[in-house]
Amino acid sequence: MSYNKLTMKIPTLIMSLIATPLLYGQNTEVEVSIYPNPVSDVIKINKAPDINVERISVFNLTGEIVLLAKTDEFNISKLNSGYYTAKIETDHGISFKKLIVN
Repeated sequence: MSYNKLTMKIPTLIMSLIATPLLYGQNTEVEVSIYPNPVSDVIKINKAPDINVERISVFNLTGEIVLLAKTDEFNISKLNSGYYTAKIETDHGISFKKLIVN
């Protein structure tokens, strides 16, 4: 990946992480957790029964979205080992979680 592509993606990711909750009026952190973490195959979202997951976006360290899901449980076995950020959007707000893939 060239330097220019990398420098273009990082500001976009940062803006997305900051602006999305403000644009949608959801600026509160939702109490959810992901497990197991570290993970090698299937990851699950632990949440209160009244919270509905709308979308999960998984970002790599360069800011690219490498996985999208809309369920409480999804397979990440095709991802390379490393560190990721999961953006969990729910009907109660948004939460960001660190994710380690083995």
